[in-house]
Amino acid sequence: MSVSEGEITRKQGMERIASWCMFALIFLLPLFFVPALSFPVQFSKALLLSILAIAAFCVWVAARLKDGRFTLPGSSILVALAAVVGVFVFSGLFSQSIGLSIFGQGFEVGTALNILILFLIAFLIPVMFRTNEQVFASYLAFLASFLFITIFHTLRLFLGPDFLSLGIFPDAVSNTIGKWNDLGIFFGASALLSLITVEFLSLGKLFKTLIYVSLALSLGFLAIVNFSMIWFVLGVFSLIFLVYILSFNPSRAFGARGGENAPSVSEEGKRPFRRIPIPSLVVLLISVVFIIAGGAIGREVGTIFGISQLEVRPSWEATLHIARETLTKDPLFGAGPNRFASEWLKYKPEGINSTAFWNVDFNYGVGLIPTFLATTGILGVLAWVGFFLAFLYAGFKAIVANFGDALSRYLAVSSFLVSLFLWIFVVFYIPSLTIFSLAFLFTGLFIASLTISRMAPV
Repeated sequence: MSVSEGEITRKQGMERIASWCMFALIFLLPLFFVPALSFPVQFSKALLLSILAIAAFCVWVAARLKDGRFTLPGSSILVALAAVVGVFVFSGLFSQSIGLSIFGQGFEVGTALNILILFLIAFLIPVMFRTNEQVFASYLAFLASFLFITIFHTLRLFLGPDFLSLGIFPDAVSNTIGKWNDLGIFFGASALLSLITVEFLSLGKLFKTLIYVSLALSLGFLAIVNFSMIWFVLGVFSLIFLVYILSFNPSRAFGARGGENAPSVSEEGKRPFRRIPIPSLVVLLISVVFIIAGGAIGREVGTIFGISQLEVRPSWEATLHIARETLTKDPLFGAGPNRFASEWLKYKPEGINSTAFWNVDFNYGVGLIPTFLATTGILGVLAWVGFFLAFLYAGFKAIVANFGDALSRYLAVSSFLVSLFLWIFVVFYIPSLTIFSLAFLFTGLFIASLTISRMAPV
């Protein structure tokens, strides 16, 4: 009996180590860097990502081999992601530069190895996180990382770019996430998560204050970054919250009798009326202001903080032109992952040569997913379409489902909406490795929440 109890204890200890690897990844990924010019920030993040993901996977497999039982989530989202990984691997093997397509230089977004590691993370989270408390702890790790990043970049904005430059952050737009707009996407995700938390959970005064501060800080940094696409997406989400909370969330709209959110009663004393969700309305109004007048506000903010950036991407027309020319030669698997630059050199539109960017070698198209049309071919795009259909279908079911408790509903809806927010920028923008990884992380949390609520089979 003592031997059996010892084996159970060791197995639980191994599972705990694997889970802590995932918690550490969620907390460290936005923050981590090595203060050395010879160690690029994105490479250090790719190394951290690979080490923690592979370590967690090895420990989890060892624990499963000890008890001889594998419990896997039967989610269609994971099946579709596995298909994406398979296409990337085969496309890399058929590429004219196998090493570049499979491994790259170690930090590129979109190599076959990078997609495999990210799939591993999305797979490990639902197989290791089996309680709502673990999913919620992941949120706390993300918010803790947000707090450190906020303090770090607030000090640099107000004390000057030389403060805490550490030899690798030379100007005001340098940051730990990636490009300047990537920092904005990160704060957009934190604003969205804070907004959902305020609207969906009945919170104590201290925690509610912290979440409101988190929301205010996120909106403040969004105003400084002033990426119009973020304001548009955040405004759409805020509008959806207004409709959803008033129409499909009666417990939040009316409140619980006798509590802080008790219903307001009309003069007849019979029918309570729905209260407007003020946080969502405020975020919607702020988003509209920046969508309309963001250019003028951005110029003033840039002058105050010395912010100057130039980011150039190929247009939709140019990206689709490259994809069309590539697919005429390699229709199924494309040119191979991480090889858009070589296709750009061969097929770039003639008009580009008359612009200031005639000698720029673009590694990506207008967005990351459109880039994959050229690099992984028709099969790659079909695999991504299958994933998004499975993801959106599961998310819609979660939004309209009746959960047994408020926490389960909050975790399912919030993880879906935050991951959807991040995936939108994967489609329409070229995110850094951090943002791309967070999309997979929150997708894994979404699958975990569905599995815990028994809305996904195992």
